[in-house]
Formats: sequence, C-alpha cells, structure tokens
Amino acid sequence: MSENKVNALIRRRSLDLQEKRQSLLGIPAEQVVEKIMAVERPAELVHSFPEEDLYLLVNEIGLQDALPILSLASVKQWDYILDMDIWDGDTVDPLAATKWFSLLMAADPDRFSRWCADEKQTLTEFFLYRNIDVGVREDDQDVTDFGPEFATIDDVFYFRVKELPTGTDSDGEPETNETIDDFKQQRMRLFPALLHQIATNDYLLYRNLLMETVTIIPAETEEELYRLRNVRLAEKGFLPQDEAVGVYQPLEPRDLPHRPAKYTETASTGALRPPVPLTTGNLLGTDTLFGSALAAIDQVELKMQLQAEFAGLCNNLVIADHKKVSNRQDLGEIVKKACGFISIGLENLSEDHRQLISTYPLSDVFRVGYGQALALKWKTEAWQKESWYLRTGLRLSFWGETFMGVLGGLLIQKPLFFDNYATGIIYREFQTAEDLRTIESLLDRIMSLDKLFDLQEIEESQEQTHPPLTYKNLLLTMWAAHCRGSSKAIHIPLKEFKTFFTALWDSQDPPAIKTEVKTSFAEWIAATSGLDLDEISSQYGTIFTELFKEIEREYAQVVVDDLDPRFIHMFRVVA
Repeated sequence: MSENKVNALIRRRSLDLQEKRQSLLGIPAEQVVEKIMAVERPAELVHSFPEEDLYLLVNEIGLQDALPILSLASVKQWDYILDMDIWDGDTVDPLAATKWFSLLMAADPDRFSRWCADEKQTLTEFFLYRNIDVGVREDDQDVTDFGPEFATIDDVFYFRVKELPTGTDSDGEPETNETIDDFKQQRMRLFPALLHQIATNDYLLYRNLLMETVTIIPAETEEELYRLRNVRLAEKGFLPQDEAVGVYQPLEPRDLPHRPAKYTETASTGALRPPVPLTTGNLLGTDTLFGSALAAIDQVELKMQLQAEFAGLCNNLVIADHKKVSNRQDLGEIVKKACGFISIGLENLSEDHRQLISTYPLSDVFRVGYGQALALKWKTEAWQKESWYLRTGLRLSFWGETFMGVLGGLLIQKPLFFDNYATGIIYREFQTAEDLRTIESLLDRIMSLDKLFDLQEIEESQEQTHPPLTYKNLLLTMWAAHCRGSSKAIHIPLKEFKTFFTALWDSQDPPAIKTEVKTSFAEWIAATSGLDLDEISSQYGTIFTELFKEIEREYAQVVVDDLDPRFIHMFRVVA
C-alpha cells in the first residue's frame, strides 16, 4: 500500500474520531464517561483528544468521576495536565501536585508509577524531595533509630512524609481545616503507595530514585523543570510571559501587507496534522466578522489550520493575561476577546476577510484590532494631561457614572468597554468596531464639555457640600444662578431655586421644559463661552438635549413645595 493511501486512511480515521469527539462535547458532562467507555476502542478515542480539549473535559466531568478517562489517557495528555495545573508561576504548587499525582495514581497505578520513575524521573525526584525525608539504615543500625513515623519497603531505605507549612491553597484562597486535613490524608496515602508500586515494578529503579532524591539541588532542578514545561507548552501557543505580551503590540492597518504571509496547507500537500482543538472552535460561533469569515472557508485543511492557529492565539492570551482556564466558561472569555479584536482588525482592513485570515497570521490581525483600542486609550491620556478638570483638581467622579465609567475603562493598562451591566458586568472586552465608535463618541462628549468649562473660566470651590460635584449639577446650577441674577455661582439657595424651578415648566400633562427656557440656556452658554449658537448646536446639541430629558424624567412630577435639597442631585441647592 502506497504512503498516500496510508495517509488517506489515517486522515479518514482522524475525521471519524473528530466527529465522535464533537458529539461528546455537545452532551452533558455526566454522560461523557459512559459514552466513551461504550465505544469499541475507548483508548483510541481518548488518545485522539487534543490535550487542551481533554483537560477541559476532565475538569467539567469532575476529577473523581473522570478517573476512567484519565486511566485511558496517553502520557502526553498526562504531561499537559500536570503542566497546566501543578505550577504556580515558576514554582511547583505542592497542593496541586499532590492532588494530580494522587488522581493519576488512582487512575492507573502501574502505568503512572512506571512513568514517574522513567520519563518523569526528574519531576518525581523533586516532588519526593519536597515531601519526604529519606534515610538509609546501616547494617549495624537499629530500626528504632528512625522512629515510628518512618516506613520502609526493603528494610534499607526508610522514609517519612514531611510536615508542610499551611497558608493558601492552589487558587490563592486561605486554607480551611477541611482542606488541610484532606491534603494531609492525600499525602499520607500517596507516597507509600507510589514508592511501593515503583519498587514492585523495578526495585533497582526504586533504589536509584531514592538515592538521587536526597542529592538533588532543588532550585536548579525546579528551574530546569520549569524551562522544559515552557518548551512543551510553547508548542500549544503558551509562550513565555515576556514573549506572550507581544500580542498586545499595536500594528497599523497599513503595515499588515508588509508583514510575512503565513504558510498554509492544502489537501494536496498530503501532510498529517495533529487533531485540532474543538472546544475553542465550538465557542467561536458565526455571529462575528471573524467567525463568519472562518465558516465561509470551504477548504477543510485550511479551515483546520486556521482553527488550530486560533486556539494557539487563545492560549497565548491566557499567558499574556495571567488567566487560569479550567473550564469552557473561562475559555469562552478568552475566545470572545480574541475573536473580538480579530473582527475589529478585519473591519479596519476593509478587504476580503476570508483572504485576510488565510494570508496573514491571526495574531497580526488581532494586533491591528487591539491597536484601535490602544489609540483610543492614548487619545484619552493625551487629553487628560491638558484637561480643565485635572488642572482644577477634580476627580473622575466629576463626570458622573457613565462618563466616569468610560474614562475608567480607557485609562487602565488594557482598555475595556464600559458595559454598565448591560450584559451583567460593568466592563468587558471590546468586541466590535461599533463598540469603539460608541466609546469614542462618549469620549468626544467628555472632551467637549471639558473644553466648555475651560472657556467659561470657572474657579471651582473645593468645599465639601451635598450633592457631590458633577459636570451636570455644576453646569445647571451656574445657569440657574444666572437666571436668578448671580454670576458663576456654584450653589443656589432653595428659595431662589423654587422660583427658577417654577419657571421651567409649561402647562402640558406631564409637564415639559419650555422651548424658550432651552433657548435661554443656549444663549447663556454662548455668552459665557464665546461660542456661537451654530457651534453650540453642532458640538453640544445632543448632550444638552439628553440633559433636559433627564431633568424632565427626574423632576417633571415633583411639586415645587416638595423640593428638598437632600434629594436634588442635578442642581446644587442649599437650604
């Protein structure tokens, strides 16, 4: 049989397994184990899972319930799980390491112990060094010299489990007594069982392992383990932190055509690719520019390559953002971010989207999109340095809830969209170019108002009064005071405010602010700022219209005799 025919058969089998994996990812997690164990060759199906998909699947099923799957997993899949979960920064987390060693030992004690003593010997030696004390009995030495806490398998090597200091668990949460007790019990069960199994498999290897455990240099060993772990994860897109953050380096749309084009495979190349992670693609959807462009690609090989590339970009973002992804919900947030900025980049490039994602690295398109958000951040920072509100010593709260939220999202290190709980959260990632346009429009309003206050030459008093100073009550109070004959006053007595308030409304039901009152307000703005009425209408018309609508919503039904300064927030009224 020719090599091409063999490859064709392998490819066909891979597609069959991919279909089975896809169906498994679409059913409730509690049914997955039963479905896998019911197939003709369950080990083959488990081995076909990309490491990323299996890791998420195991966590969603539940670690104890997923033991049958872990027992069938390949050592490469085990390796990935340990690489993802037992490290806390650049150090091995003792709780997480103990948890996973115990789980894998329970899943397949014979295979796991052989793997520990052979392929993972250095990690095992380091793990043992951190957790057990080892002693060697001399020929003339009494057994009682070691004490009752020591155990032995061969009457030569004695070991005991060390007492570890308590502090926080692997998620950074304070340890509870229950957590500590469970951890101690796990350790007391794990190490005797693991060492006994290693000795049963190969006694000479067991002796060598314990001899080398007491001689390792822990700092150097851990550093080397961390380096090797990073090398393995880099193949999945998990670059070292200092390299991963490069994805946030902005790229101008005009510079993209000068970037190197990526190599793309087609069916004619005959190359066999590793299985593509399906979870990332399932979370992608088709309701975005990138998702729809990817779905429109007909070439199977090219689409699989792009899906794998997108999964690698998501993994890169996990490292760059210091995120821990252990379930589909966590991954979904990363997918939204990656897809959002790629879509923003595609919209700014305004070309054939399918051709763009097929030609240029997705990370470069992401950088184009993220660069648009950074440009908005830099615009905000440049304005803020010269702003009237900052020179006056005011805080961000001066701009009110919405505008303060917009500025707060733009002034942080990685700009965010101020969602104000529209989707259940206050801030989220930018997902579309429309998000950027919305925020930029609000920013332009803020900048226009700041310019207006600067033109009016307001000297703000810093005395603490009710209500807190905002751009709304400052502007409206100065106008109300002007109507009552005061100039640039930032407070108005209640008696004068009642007279002003009465003059606001027409006789409709419900009452509305009179047209001549709005005209008077615009004329006052023109007189105090030096702007002409046409300029005021074009720059501030929308802002002032919304301001008057808010006054009507808040106060149209209020009887003048019921006005109380404690409950008036859009004007600064004093009793």
